[in-house]
Amino acid sequence: GKRTAGQFFVDHVADHGTENCDYLLTCDLDNQPQTGFRFSSFDLGYGDMVAVADWSTVRILPWVAKTALVICELQSTDGRAVEVSPRTILRRQDEQARALGFVPMLGSEIEFFLYHESYEEALGRGYHRLRPHSAFAEDYNIQATTRDEPVIGALRKALIEAGVPVEFSKGEAGAGQHEINIGYANAIEMADRN
Repeated sequence: GKRTAGQFFVDHVADHGTENCDYLLTCDLDNQPQTGFRFSSFDLGYGDMVAVADWSTVRILPWVAKTALVICELQSTDGRAVEVSPRTILRRQDEQARALGFVPMLGSEIEFFLYHESYEEALGRGYHRLRPHSAFAEDYNIQATTRDEPVIGALRKALIEAGVPVEFSKGEAGAGQHEINIGYANAIEMADRN
C-alpha cells in the first residue's frame, strides 16, 4: 500500500489511481520478489499497474488519527483488470457462483499469539524463544483472557469502529493464542475486512 496526504489523494489519485510496480504480485510473505512468474519477473522486466480506488471499501481507521483505508482494484496501464490479482480472481469466482444461483458468504477468524516481546525483540531473537503472554492454553477460559483484555478489547473496539463487525473474541488452544471472530459477509467484503 501507499500513504498519501488527503489533498494529494483528492487532486491526483481519486479519479486516476496510483501506479505501482507489478512485482508486488510476485512477492513472498517476506515481501521478496520471486522468480518464475509469467505475469512479472526480473527476467521479463518489471512493469507498472494502476491501483484504482474501490469506493465501497473506504474505512476510517480509528487506530491512526485522521486516516482512511481504501482498497484498490488493480488494472494494467491500458485499463484492463489484472487477472492474476487475488482480488480479481476472487471477483471472477464470485461472478461464476452468482451465475449458477449461489451467493458465496464467508466468515473469518483472525487467530494470533500474544507475546511479551516487542516486534524488535522478536526479530532480534530470530523469532525463537518468545514468551507467550499466557503460560497455558486459554481456550474458552474467560478468567484467563481477562488479563489480555487491554489488548484484545482494544482490537475489538478498533475493528468495530472501522466498520468490521466483530462477533466474539476468545482464548484459543495454544499458550497465548487468541481469536477474533468477524461477522460473515459476501466473499469480497470478507476479504476486504481481513
